[in-house]
Amino acid sequence: MALNLFLLFSLLATFTSCGAKNTSQVVLGDTVSQLDKAILVVFQDRNNNYWFGSDGQGVYRYNGKTMLHFTTKDGLYDNRIREIQEDKSGNIYFTTFDGISKFDGQRFTKLMPTKTIFPTNEWKLQPDDLWFKGTSGESGIYRYDGKALHALKLPKHYLEGEFYLKFPNVTYSPYDVYKIYKDHKGHIWFGTSNFGLCRYDGKSLKWLYEKELTETPSGGSFGIRSILEDTKGKFWFCNTR
Repeated sequence: MALNLFLLFSLLATFTSCGAKNTSQVVLGDTVSQLDKAILVVFQDRNNNYWFGSDGQGVYRYNGKTMLHFTTKDGLYDNRIREIQEDKSGNIYFTTFDGISKFDGQRFTKLMPTKTIFPTNEWKLQPDDLWFKGTSGESGIYRYDGKALHALKLPKHYLEGEFYLKFPNVTYSPYDVYKIYKDHKGHIWFGTSNFGLCRYDGKSLKWLYEKELTETPSGGSFGIRSILEDTKGKFWFCNTR
């Protein structure tokens, strides 16, 4: 009996030690005094920390006193940061060119999409969901419900055939998403590279395309880069130029 109790306590101690080791891993980053010169995105979290996503040098966090620098060596998916978001629990998410990283204040984890690619039944509109742009080389988008990352695809645009006839050797997708925006009704807007805007209201996806939205007076199509709703409910859109 005494031997059995000893073995039981030994096993419990071993499991407790292993669990503590896993949960106590802290990502420190490097303390720096300057930002990288190429900053793509700036984000302020609920604790008034400022996050600066760079174009190849990872992400910086400034708390008003010190600045920490995080890169792939700390667990970040990739060092090119496209977007930064925060969930209701205070976790920070980084959309990179290679994937999506989640930071819980101590460590980075990589979000992996479900095995079902482009499921039509995962188009849902829930208030706490996060939406992400597709990674490099992917024209889809992602919806994260707090548990699973769902890869989704925008519906076919009526100008698709015309686009590929005009640009048969194009190296990017006209469905590439440059901007995702949630309006005051909770509807999600997607600004694309060539087909204007697509809005999801929780029931259906509808395209909004006007030549002036994507093409510039000097020529060329540069996509929807910014979406904003003002206090009167009017929407403002702009492209690269």
